[in-house]
Formats: sequence, C-alpha cells, structure tokens
Amino acid sequence: MAQSPSTAVAASRPWGPWFFTGIWVVFWCLLALSGLDVFKDLEEAELRYAVPAVHLEGVTQLRIERDPGGTHYVPRTRVVLGGAGEVALTLQNLQYGRRGGSRKPEQVSLEARPKPPIMAFREADVLILRWPRPERKQGAEPVEDDGLWISEITLPVQFQNLALSHAMVEAMEPVGRLKVSGRSVEVRGRVAHLDLQSTQCGRCALALGAQGTGDCEARSQHGGDPSLEVAAGGMQSVRIAAEVGQVVLKSAQGLQKLDLRLGDNVALSVDRVGVLRLAHNSLEDANGGGCAVISEPRPAHVPSSPLDLVRIGSRPAQAQ
Repeated sequence: MAQSPSTAVAASRPWGPWFFTGIWVVFWCLLALSGLDVFKDLEEAELRYAVPAVHLEGVTQLRIERDPGGTHYVPRTRVVLGGAGEVALTLQNLQYGRRGGSRKPEQVSLEARPKPPIMAFREADVLILRWPRPERKQGAEPVEDDGLWISEITLPVQFQNLALSHAMVEAMEPVGRLKVSGRSVEVRGRVAHLDLQSTQCGRCALALGAQGTGDCEARSQHGGDPSLEVAAGGMQSVRIAAEVGQVVLKSAQGLQKLDLRLGDNVALSVDRVGVLRLAHNSLEDANGGGCAVISEPRPAHVPSSPLDLVRIGSRPAQAQ
C-alpha cells in the first residue's frame, strides 16, 4: 500500500535534529584542529617567573630598566598591587600570532631559553628588572630584540614607588601613598594619595646624555604620544607632573586635593570642570611639569645583588 505524504514527512523528522547536531560537531572539531598551532604558539609565547618573598623584605620600590618600549611599540604592562606576597611577572612574545614555520631561523622560543630573558637585582629598597642589552659583534649589524615584553606584574602592597615606561597600574588593596613615574601610564584603584610623573624627557636624557632632544623625540614616536591617565574614584589627593603629552583625569567627583604641574603644551582632559577649582593655585604656580628621571642615581656604596627568578606555571617551578 502506498505511503501517504504526511507519513513520509513524519518518518523523516527524527533525523533532522541529529543531522544538524552532526554538522555542528564536525564544524567545532575542524575549528579546534585548525587552532592547535595557535594554542601551541600561545604556550610557547608566555613564561611566568617569581621573585620569592624572602628576597623582598624591606623592598618598597620597583624600577624597570632598558624597557623595549623605548625603542618600539609595546602594549602596556598590567601592574597589580596586592593579593600576593611575592613578585610575579608574565613575559610574552609579541610574535605569538605567527605560525612556527614563519619564524626567523635564529628566533628561539621562550620555552627553549636556557635562562630568563630578563634579569632581577636588588639595590637597598629597590627591586630592579633589567632587560639585557643585545649582544653585538664588532662590524656586525645591530641585533633586533625578540619582541618580548612584560604583560603583567603582581606586586605586594608594600611597593609604593614604581618607575616604568608603559603600564596600567591598579591597586587591588588599600594603598596609603603611591608614586608612579612613566611615559604612558594609567593608574586606578584603592590609592589614597597618588603622585604621578612623566618620564618623557628625563628618561631620554638619562639614556642619551645631553646630546639634544631630537633623538628623544624620534624615540618617543615608537610608543605614540606620552600620556598620563588617572581614574581617581576613591582617591583623596592626586598630583600630576608632565611637560608634554596628554593628561586625562576621570572619576574625580570625590577628589579633595588636586596638584597639576603641567607644561604649556600638555593637553588636559577632565570629566568635570569643577575639579579644576581644586587645582587653581597649582596651575598658576606651575612653571612647567618637568620630567622625572626613571633611574635616579644611587650612592656608589649601595650594593647590587642579583636575584634568582623562579619559574612558575604549569610545569614544576625551577630556579633559573
């Protein structure tokens, strides 16, 4: 007996959802297989190290020297204050998006490096993270860096003075006073009294000597315009000093004191005009913002002690 059309449609309906589910599963399997190289690159492009708490007693300052941000563009480093008893840093390679076959023959993955690509030292109460200078043989072409940068640093809340280049600083725990100097820096979080200074000219003068501002301006182009930004929500007082670039102040409704030491060419942005009444006297008295020096000279007798960076992550930690 011939099967009616309605019976044929009813018999085929149970296969519809299964067919759709099968296509969906195949799609995600193919997507996962195509992304294996990306995941492998990501794993090879990130390393995590720590400075154990035993080496940090009495340390209240952090300074990053020879930051690659001075010679080419790098994203901001996220600096987290609080939530840890040790200093933890994550290093990444800006080339993580490349497939292994497109790497330069001489490029070595982070995973294969015999030692950390950055060095740590202690000078009195200062923790120094220093990028080594690339080796250059006589007569050879300059060696390009590996595109490395510090993507995140976690600091104990005892750190109250930070000298760095490009960073987004966030206080997760209450901090009484915090001084930050940098070139392109944003600060937010639970800071009662903030002192934020630009290192634009001071940094270049330190690296190049007194040989002119032309080289300073040329180097600054790699990182874009210098900028200082503060999200002042919960802060009581803020002091900002800058000679060039841009200054942004937002969430300033509860601010009690504002001290602005800005040069004539600084572009100032605030989220409410009323906050400028707090800074009226400071603006009149300011003779330009000046430039903070990222690495203040220290007495010759202060010893510099190298510190071991301990590898942390998915694999068992081991001292490098």
